[in-house]
Amino acid sequence: MEDTLSRGRRILASRPFSVLLGADLVESSPGVAALKIPVRTELMRQQGFVHAGALGSAADNALTYAGGSESLCATAQGAIARLGRQQDE
Repeated sequence: MEDTLSRGRRILASRPFSVLLGADLVESSPGVAALKIPVRTELMRQQGFVHAGALGSAADNALTYAGGSESLCATAQGAIARLGRQQDE
């Protein structure tokens, strides 16, 4: 029988956008999941920080895996914001 981490990694690897991001499921246990995405130039905004879409996708997937491991239906609402003053370019 496939463990939850192996199963989650297999499913994640079948999702084209997750593959594009380079997402890796690094932890999966009942009610817990952690994903890692590599910080690379293609995922950066012009100001030098990771695009919120990449971060949001990782957060969405982690919530899905954590909730799914407990057979829960989960939703989240939130905002991803960079803190600090934006410099004029």
